[in-house]
Amino acid sequence: FTAALIGPGAGVCAATRDKVFAILASGAAAVLDADALTSFESAPDDLLSKLRREDVLTPHSGEFARLFPAGAASPAGRLSAVK
Repeated sequence: FTAALIGPGAGVCAATRDKVFAILASGAAAVLDADALTSFESAPDDLLSKLRREDVLTPHSGEFARLFPAGAASPAGRLSAVK
C-alpha cells in the first residue's frame, strides 16, 4: 500500500491512536479523519509531531478545534494553527 485512511467508525480510544501510529510508521501516506483525530484531543502534539509532509488531515470544524483550540475561532487563526 502507498496510502492508508483511518477515521470514521474507528472509535475514540487508545487502540485507534495505536493504529494511527502504526500507519504513520509504515511509510504509507496517511489520511486521518474523524475518530483518528479526536483520539488525540488530550494530546494533539503526540499526533502532530509524527505527521509527515504527505499526510492529510480532513477535520470538520469540531475536530479541528479539538486539535488546534487556539486557532479554531477564525479562518486566519486556522491558517496560522496549521503552518
